[in-house]
Amino acid sequence: MFPCGGTDAQWIVDLADNNGSYWFQDEVGKFIKKVLADKNYLRIKDWVLNAYSREQISNRLKSEANKLTIDDPHFTFFGLTVRETWKYDIDATSMLDGFCQRFNYVIAPERVDTDMFDHFINYYGKEAEAKKRKLQTTWNALCDQPNALDQYRLKDDVLPYLQSWFRGLRGEWGSGALPGSFIRRTGFSVLSYLVVIHFLLGRSNSPIDIETAEIATRYAEFHMESALIMIREYGDRNANHVQKVSQVRESLLAKWENDTPGSQKTVGHRDIQRRLSTRQRKEIPIEKIKDILEVLNRIEVDIPLLKGTNITPMEKSAVLQERNREIREREQKTEQSRNQKRLQTLQNRYAKRLKDQECQQATSSGTLPDDDTSCVIEFETKLTKKA
Repeated sequence: MFPCGGTDAQWIVDLADNNGSYWFQDEVGKFIKKVLADKNYLRIKDWVLNAYSREQISNRLKSEANKLTIDDPHFTFFGLTVRETWKYDIDATSMLDGFCQRFNYVIAPERVDTDMFDHFINYYGKEAEAKKRKLQTTWNALCDQPNALDQYRLKDDVLPYLQSWFRGLRGEWGSGALPGSFIRRTGFSVLSYLVVIHFLLGRSNSPIDIETAEIATRYAEFHMESALIMIREYGDRNANHVQKVSQVRESLLAKWENDTPGSQKTVGHRDIQRRLSTRQRKEIPIEKIKDILEVLNRIEVDIPLLKGTNITPMEKSAVLQERNREIREREQKTEQSRNQKRLQTLQNRYAKRLKDQECQQATSSGTLPDDDTSCVIEFETKLTKKA
């Protein structure tokens, strides 16, 4: 476990001693606020960004002759915070900064099957201990699976699938509500998810396939949805900028189409800026206008759905959503059943290997575990051979 709470000078020393460890950060909003503003923590930002990019990090204290260098800095980071306080610790500008965009965000909904009053002490009692032992056994079985720590390879159809998936995000996420940099970086995280999910599915001994890729992309889209919710909680200021640029753009396109039917002109950032008020030009800088237009200009025209039917667009949407829900539920049940069988196979294999080791030790020493007929048979066989 990575130790927390130190300044940047201590942080790099702790990482050198615990490289590859699990970094759990409570009250993560307050910690990031320190990293972005406190002079005693500032260098952590660049070091984390370098680790994200798989670059070397180093530091030399005044009292040290040799520089401390970490060639391959890596760790697993998990931060927790209260949702209501995040926007007070991290302002909108910092949220849109490249550092905060390196994280995948998850908003955990409140449970409906229980509440805090049912659990005075969490994870306590016989039931909790049984679940803990089962989880430990499952984890050991996963770690014991063939090729768990070796190289993971993609099937030939996985990369084209991921490219198609990313292009398909344009329809739902191309409106600009979530900055494109968030979408791009969250999309990159799919590559890391592929290995983790394939390992957890107990399939390390086979190439990564479409099933694993589908799960990874669902995680990515969930992170996008969570990030969008968090950004909107800053008073929708950024969303208002997108809305304003979009309105001006649509107005210009409509005017040009009316003046010159069939016009293929593209709205530029200067076209938008000339039609903003002085106050709006101060609030929405040119670079932001360019970013918004880059997304808006790439949106494809919606393909008519359910051709040949006489139903309203709202009814079409309802039909498609219901159909999609049914398909998702059926796929989820099938996937869950398949994963449970696979994990059970791994657990049985792991238990058998442990039992075989126990039997081997027992027959070698001449002592047998109680009530173990398999070891008895093996022991008697060895005695017969010796005789």
